[in-house]
Amino acid sequence: MKRIILCCIMLSAACGETPLEHEPITCPTANNVPRYNELAAMATCMGCHASTLSGSAREGAPAPIDFDTFAAATRGAEIGLSAMERGSMPPDGVVDDADLQQWKIWSLCGKPE
Repeated sequence: MKRIILCCIMLSAACGETPLEHEPITCPTANNVPRYNELAAMATCMGCHASTLSGSAREGAPAPIDFDTFAAATRGAEIGLSAMERGSMPPDGVVDDADLQQWKIWSLCGKPE
């Protein structure tokens, strides 16, 4: 448990932000939670947050925050959600409300692959 908490703190520090406290949501049935490959915002995120990118190609995205694999996306899901809710991600601050809601449900309701 200590390792998980430390990892979360390190990821938050890497982004320069701490995760927001989210309002409780009622999760839909498991069949109605979007899957990783269904997340519409993912294509935008991976423009900078992909493990295959380095240096200036990451546009300042911290190296530990990637979304191009399910495992990496699961680790960074709530940090990504907090950044989108704050309006700091994507960098232009524009995220479709439906895409944000979809990400929120995925990240807070089990993160199915």
